[in-house]
Amino acid sequence: MDDDTNKDAGGYSRAQFPTLKKNFENIDMWTPQFLATATLKSYDLALEYEPGMVDPDMPASANEVITDPESRKKADKALRRNKMAMAALCLSFTHQRQMRI
Repeated sequence: MDDDTNKDAGGYSRAQFPTLKKNFENIDMWTPQFLATATLKSYDLALEYEPGMVDPDMPASANEVITDPESRKKADKALRRNKMAMAALCLSFTHQRQMRI
């Protein structure tokens, strides 16, 4: 099998995010699989959950004005990573109750 079959047009991994079962039966496997897939897709910085571990390029607030073009570009990428990570997280749930964890 060709190594490029699991890549999209940009050369990035098409790995699928795991879904969390309704009663959280698979949460022990879901968590590391979700984080591993997020790492492959470069969303892992947006998902760090330990205190003080945030994406260094993420603006402090939505109202922050960034005038430096290079910093603005980094901030835009960080915001996109965050949006993609949140979408992936939401789509991995199979039941509305899971959104409350």
